[in-house]
Amino acid sequence: MTILNFSPLVQNISRRMELTQAEHGGLHALRLGLRLLPHKANILLANDRPTKCCMIIKGYAYRGKDVASGRQIMSFHMAGDLPDLQSLHLEAMDHDLMTIGETLVGFIPHLDILSLIAKHSRLGAYFWRETLIDAAIFREWIINVGGRSGYARISHLLCEQMARMMAKGLAKEFGAPLFLSQTNIAQATGLSPVHVNRIMGAMRNANLVNTKDGRLTILDWRGLVAAGDFDPAYLRLN
Repeated sequence: MTILNFSPLVQNISRRMELTQAEHGGLHALRLGLRLLPHKANILLANDRPTKCCMIIKGYAYRGKDVASGRQIMSFHMAGDLPDLQSLHLEAMDHDLMTIGETLVGFIPHLDILSLIAKHSRLGAYFWRETLIDAAIFREWIINVGGRSGYARISHLLCEQMARMMAKGLAKEFGAPLFLSQTNIAQATGLSPVHVNRIMGAMRNANLVNTKDGRLTILDWRGLVAAGDFDPAYLRLN
């Protein structure tokens, strides 16, 4: 464990509040087990009963679940996220958590996090707030899949991921690594990969986005926001 390994989490928290020296010390005292996982690796599976929370240190992951029509992705996660905080109180997982690309994951014992929360109430409030923001994202995704056209769904999804990456310092000037495959996008928006391919082509032709050399560049942010009916308020990025 090194302080560097906790940097994404500390940076996330520091965007919400100014940490005291004692809070810094409490975070860095957490035990952290590291695992470098390959693409499409299982971090957790439905029905697992974890005793540790995971933190994405580098790379990407998604929450997903198999349904009759295939796989449904319910959220994407990146550096600094703790996507299974609910496992502190919900004993069994009800979905899978899987990597996208090679991903460095840290595992923190539940007992350590509960002890940290008991000693530092503001950090407990931060973790609680993060689960509420997760819930807000879930609500927005329900609206996205159920109430928007395919073009708007993908526009909204790209806006959300770019906004989150820019807030975390993972993107600059509306350009970032394109970590989502067309299959990922299809499974997150309830569309077929063929439909996603057509829509992404239409977006490129409209000069809204560019996807080249493994990067996503948003050429017309306002245009993509309008196309996706995107309002970032639910992300609580400030």
